[in-house]
Amino acid sequence: MNISLKRLWLVLMLIFVAGCGGGGGGDPAAGGATSPTAAAQSTLSMGAISGFGSVIVNGVHWSDDASVEITLDDDKGNKDDLRVGMVVEIEGDNNGNGTGKARKIRFENIVRGPVESVDVAGNTLVVLGQAVKVGGATMFDDVTDLTGIATGDIVAVSGWFDNFDPTQTNNIVARRIEKKSAPFTGELKVRGFVKALDATAKTFKINTLVIDFNTAQFSSGAAASLQNGLFVDVRTHALPTPLGSTLVAEIVKVKDAKPAPAEGARVEVEGIISDLDPAAKTFKVGGIPVDAAAIDISGLANGMKVEVKGTFTNGVLVLGANKPEREMEARVKIQALVQAVDTTAQTITLLGKTVKVTALTQLRDKATDMRTFSLSDLVVGDAVEVRAFEETNGDIVAVKLERQKKPLANVILQGRMDTKDAATTSLTILGVAVQGGAQTQWRLANDQPANAAAWFDATAVGTIVKARGVEGSGGTSVDATSGEVEVEEN
Repeated sequence: MNISLKRLWLVLMLIFVAGCGGGGGGDPAAGGATSPTAAAQSTLSMGAISGFGSVIVNGVHWSDDASVEITLDDDKGNKDDLRVGMVVEIEGDNNGNGTGKARKIRFENIVRGPVESVDVAGNTLVVLGQAVKVGGATMFDDVTDLTGIATGDIVAVSGWFDNFDPTQTNNIVARRIEKKSAPFTGELKVRGFVKALDATAKTFKINTLVIDFNTAQFSSGAAASLQNGLFVDVRTHALPTPLGSTLVAEIVKVKDAKPAPAEGARVEVEGIISDLDPAAKTFKVGGIPVDAAAIDISGLANGMKVEVKGTFTNGVLVLGANKPEREMEARVKIQALVQAVDTTAQTITLLGKTVKVTALTQLRDKATDMRTFSLSDLVVGDAVEVRAFEETNGDIVAVKLERQKKPLANVILQGRMDTKDAATTSLTILGVAVQGGAQTQWRLANDQPANAAAWFDATAVGTIVKARGVEGSGGTSVDATSGEVEVEEN
């Protein structure tokens, strides 16, 4: 081999080694790293975990290797402690290509304690005096749904406050509810704003819960510094007896109600809109002031769950050109077998209906408990339950997708009723035909039974209804002749 050829061979080998060595390429969905498309930017990301293979929050795949500092309720944790639906704060460097290098991941339950009341029809419960709203996107652990929770059960709730005004009631919008095994001997916890402080009796309230701090230890100064409006984290091992009575605090921690990002930092926040001013184009998410002057905010409303991204400037999150990603109430439910999966278009087909899966869709495998479950793991014939919302253009957008064990007990379709025909006891839901019959159970609001004629007479087109049965011929309809059709109040 002559010298020129040797030099050429050496150059080619160096190029090959440079291309193969180091961090290597990979699929972000599988947890692999990709080369940054731009300089990494220091980022604070707050939102619910939607999947793993890395920790996926707000559509970004954050590293979860041993170098990441993970805390759960102020205690040291590891990546195996994290669950889909947990609302976390991540500090790290966003690569700008859907991946990021996390430095810290923090998780805090808002409340952990005994259930004082459950309203299944109203999709609410009260835990340690805190009103908790449950929706279609709420993840449940160790229980299927709200029907499996009873008064006296101990639950841990992760989610968002519907507002950060210390003069108002601060209700919780739940993203994850975990039912604890009995008997529970761990630490109870509640976070919120100090209200109705009585310095003489040494009591205050967090919403309706009365807290006795006579013997409590304060992690940030003396009890004398306590005042109305402060945000606190209260811990104890003593169950209130009876339920709903005073909680005797062991520890009171004064904390910041919301994080304070560094000036110029990139901030990604998922949470509930409050204090919306349409004229000024300002609102708050997670208590953080947002300036949306550069975008169209039509369709946004207080109480809506959104994700916003921008730059933190002078104490305000200034949004860029992208409109906030909305999540409407997940009133659509489909439980059926998968008919098609399109990983390019990010869609699946159920009952002949296309469902969009986004970067914010929570993905969980309840069939085999695959931690890194993603859309690419779904195959035709898999059983799934999807909770979704209907966009104004008719698109069905999933907020939660769970692979189920087979066989399915039945097919479920819930959504807006498009048409009805009392004469044939048939209807359509989201364009999918549903056929009733002589054996169908018809139920009105409040689970009131009715005959078919009364049901069709009382139920207007546009009402949210749920049909339960089996797949009809061709798999694009629901046969509810031996099932049920009911009006859904929520």
